[in-house]
Formats: sequence, structure tokens, C-alpha cells
Amino acid sequence: MTAIAASCSTNHPHDFKTEFHPCSKCSTLYQSFEDFGQQNPEHIMAPDSEPWHPFASEGNYIFAMITVEAGLSSTQVDTLLMLVHCIGKGTVSITLVNDAGLHTALDRAASQLTPVSCLFQVCF
Repeated sequence: MTAIAASCSTNHPHDFKTEFHPCSKCSTLYQSFEDFGQQNPEHIMAPDSEPWHPFASEGNYIFAMITVEAGLSSTQVDTLLMLVHCIGKGTVSITLVNDAGLHTALDRAASQLTPVSCLFQVCF
């Protein structure tokens, strides 16, 4: 072992330092390379039964994440929420199941609503 390596090992006896969020009430964890990633029963946190908290429900959390990621305007969010409520009441139904189905429906509608006819022929 070189002098530099020896001084580094005495200055930093642990390879990994894990600092937890203050709200977790877990103390700082120092681990060697061999121990890092191994489960220590005193540091295992219980699964959160409501990971979506402070949202009222998981559905609200998922809806909020989708609208934020999509960058929807407040009008778009209101319209989408109104649609969701109508679906829940059974006054509206949706048969689309994925993005591909949506694009197929849009393409079909475009071809039916914007018919194109050939007005002239180009000869070479």
C-alpha cells in the first residue's frame, strides 16, 4: 500500500455515507464497500401505505402527475376532469385503449372529413 493510499484509508474509513431525509428520522449510515447495499434491519424503512400523500387519493396523484407532465392548461384540466366525471356517471363512454387506437381513430376521421380528389394528372 502506498503512503497516499494509506492516508486516504485512514481519513475515510467508510466508502459510502448515506444521509436520509430529516423527516425519515433515520441516522446517517456509514458503510464499507463490502457492506454497501446490504439490508440492515435497523435501517429498513417500512413501505409507505399512502405514497401519494398529501393527495387525497392515488387517483388524484396520478391525474396531477399526468396533467403536469403534459403541460395542460387549466381549461384543458377542467375539460378532462369533466370528461372523467361523465365517464364515471355513465353518461359518456370511451372505447379508446391506447395511443395507437387514438391515432387510428384520428386518421380515420381525417380521411372521412377531408376527402381529396384528383383534379389533374401530371405526365412525364
